[in-house]
Amino acid sequence: MVKKAVILAGGNGTRMLPFTKAVPKELLPIGSVPCIQLLIEECYFAGIKEFYIVINKNKSSLISFFDKNNKSKIYNEKYLLWEKILKEIKVEFIIQGEKLGTAGALSVVEKYITDEPFFVLFPDEVTLSTENSVIEQMLSVYSIKKRTLIAIKSIPKKECYKYGVLDLHKIQNKIFSLNKIIEKPSINTKLPSNYISTGRFIFHQNIFSEIKNILQKGNEYLITDAINNLAITSDILCYEYDGIRCDLGNEDDYMLTNIIFSMQKPTLKRRIKDLITDKI
Repeated sequence: MVKKAVILAGGNGTRMLPFTKAVPKELLPIGSVPCIQLLIEECYFAGIKEFYIVINKNKSSLISFFDKNNKSKIYNEKYLLWEKILKEIKVEFIIQGEKLGTAGALSVVEKYITDEPFFVLFPDEVTLSTENSVIEQMLSVYSIKKRTLIAIKSIPKKECYKYGVLDLHKIQNKIFSLNKIIEKPSINTKLPSNYISTGRFIFHQNIFSEIKNILQKGNEYLITDAINNLAITSDILCYEYDGIRCDLGNEDDYMLTNIIFSMQKPTLKRRIKDLITDKI
């Protein structure tokens, strides 16, 4: 069973400036709830209660958000849920030194992961599911397959150049085997599919060995390179989850995400529909 989750939160969020000049992008709110809280909640309700969060030295406010000694007497329902969760989870912040890309960030948690599977999560993508959460869906697949697992989603091909595009072949309904990931292909590249990785992975200890063998690109070591090396010798599975994928990495998609989540509230759904109809 997967018990641990690593959250990579060391980025500066430059695409969301000026907000992220003072506030970590992981605290970007969806309504009144920071996106990292949504991610932690999803893990918590799926049984994941041990977290290792990789940050840079400028994210003290993110650490404060996880403070368990808050004495506030505010009785907001979402706030009370967060306080309850904080009392029941273990969180360790790991400050990375030199920023060396996603693989460099992941490598700093190796000593905390024994010979067991673990999640790696990026908090700048959130999901909305009608039934089981994406984490729950991944755990269900993993319990049967016991393989490295990547959560994937199909998107319009014109959007693919911004993400890691997957070369894969279908095994069964919603489950694929990975050949390789093409990281942010150029617009003119012929794409093997319109499936992308969505920042949710279940890895084993062997990912750390592959990280040690990859080459630096620019100033970064990329998880996708380690995954591609691993795919040569291991069977890596991809799972197309049920649910809506929301990107928080840029302003346009972030604003759309808030609309999507707002539409889940009956009190707002009609008002949003009326407003859009009126403006159109």
